[in-house]
Amino acid sequence: MQITPINENNTNFQGLHVSKQALKIMGTSRRALLKNPAIKEAADKFEVLVKPSRETYTKEISWSNEKEFAVILSSSVGMVAGALFSLTGWTMFPLGVAVGLVSAYGLVKGISRPYKEVTNNMMLIQGGERFENGNLAGIKTDQYEIESTTDSLPNLVRLLKYRIYGSKSKNIDADNLFTSQNYLAMLDENAIGKGSADFLHKRINDKGDTLLTQFFDIYPEENPKAYDQIIKRLKKIDGLDFNQKGALVVSCLEKIINSENDKVLPLIKDFEFNYTPELEYAYQNIRNKKFKEKIKNLNIKFPDILEAVRLQSHDALYRLEGQLDSPLCNRKQLAREINKVLKELKDPSFEGYFKSIYLKYMNTGEANLLD
Repeated sequence: MQITPINENNTNFQGLHVSKQALKIMGTSRRALLKNPAIKEAADKFEVLVKPSRETYTKEISWSNEKEFAVILSSSVGMVAGALFSLTGWTMFPLGVAVGLVSAYGLVKGISRPYKEVTNNMMLIQGGERFENGNLAGIKTDQYEIESTTDSLPNLVRLLKYRIYGSKSKNIDADNLFTSQNYLAMLDENAIGKGSADFLHKRINDKGDTLLTQFFDIYPEENPKAYDQIIKRLKKIDGLDFNQKGALVVSCLEKIINSENDKVLPLIKDFEFNYTPELEYAYQNIRNKKFKEKIKNLNIKFPDILEAVRLQSHDALYRLEGQLDSPLCNRKQLAREINKVLKELKDPSFEGYFKSIYLKYMNTGEANLLD
């Protein structure tokens, strides 16, 4: 079963389905609906059905309004006083009025508060994969009820992508993806394109593998032509996360290093990797010197060090000192990032402390990178 490609360039919002009669009942318009960010995005990339719904409930009538109470009280007094006047005449009327006030007050206070039925016109919003024969088809979101187009809604696009890609990936046989030809067929079958990163990031087995991590278990030499085609396809996909880890918690880059696979380096050359001790261990065991140099030149970040500097944590910096001495550390790049954080902190005392302890790692022999 193929995934319907997402049309990222649709600006006509033909994916919003709501009848004129429904708009009239709900007292709104297509323009107003499309001002809701969740509806607009979902109508652009998938299908959205909007239907009227009525919410009926009983509402207690309150006597808290003083004017309302006064009207009810005076009416009650009038009724009681009138009845007493007809029975007693003028001689007993003042007493009758007093008795009437007390009786009316007791009547109003003791009466059970009445309820009235209230009906609100609501809107039912639902996103779907396709729209066929006047209804949503394929995978759908739950229905969400809102009273106004300005009410907040969950991210329908995210929900749909999760359900669509999740359901499709469950049907993929992970053990059948260890050849380039089979992997390429999987990409074709599911129309993998520019916006398909979410699909490739989904887990496909209990080991933690994803379609993306699985690719790096394929040997390029097994089918070089198909392998090159896969790389070309993957290079066109935005947002691929090569920091993902698969079975045995092994990251994509670790797999690349362990297999010394230089054919895949053009795919990852611009990606920002996060340093891990496992990466350094794998790097130290590279046999091919040229490949080792290529790995060293990748963009490997050290976010833990930057966070320790930002928090001015002496203990954290002490524990992370070994990372500053890592062969994967691009000292010039890291020094620029550290200098930026130190300037933001504007703390001469901590800056002096940091330089006094860690300057040796930021000195290339040509210049002090932290000056």
